[in-house]
Amino acid sequence: FLAWNALKPGAFSQNKPGFPRFPYKKETVLTDSLSLLFPGFTSAAQCQIPMRLLFETDSRSCSPGEKPISVPSVRAIIVSYGRVAMVRNAKDDYYRFPGGEIRSGETNISALAGRLREETGLIVSPGTETEYGCVVCCSRSETGGILLREVFYYICRTEPYRVPVRADSAPSRESLSLCFVSPVTAAEVNRLCFSSAETRMMLGVENRVLEILVQDGYL
Repeated sequence: FLAWNALKPGAFSQNKPGFPRFPYKKETVLTDSLSLLFPGFTSAAQCQIPMRLLFETDSRSCSPGEKPISVPSVRAIIVSYGRVAMVRNAKDDYYRFPGGEIRSGETNISALAGRLREETGLIVSPGTETEYGCVVCCSRSETGGILLREVFYYICRTEPYRVPVRADSAPSRESLSLCFVSPVTAAEVNRLCFSSAETRMMLGVENRVLEILVQDGYL
């Protein structure tokens, strides 16, 4: 498998067709808005070395003072020759970055390696993980509680081989497959996905991250 080819920001033109420009915040202190919305709450992000906040989703459904349920996760950004590694869901027909939840006792880096291996069979090359940014998603769950999803994105390289993905694993059961696609193709497919509200929110986040990668010159 082709690993990330160490593209530098600005290596390509940032005026890419197919992407509307979204305003986003750079070098924002992630904990500022969270501490205002949830006084006294310590999030997963507050336990990390400060990471660039890419953007936040609309938090108007969340009431100040309520205690949220933190759901931290990691995503891998693997770029090769202008294409990006994405996991395709064949059932619902959409693309997302490979990755998954950060389990109890895991660091961001160990979770990145673990979820990437479990989901795609790719092996992260140790020491190549580079922080890209974090997205904070605040929403109300079906049971009425507040879910605070913190998604940590890392640019990384992978080894030139894959290990088998277990046949009884979640990716196999859910008809997930790894592919390298252009950001415009992934974004267009995601915009046409008619799935659950939660999935549509997730795809909106993934599309915005793709657009930021294009603006930063990685794609």
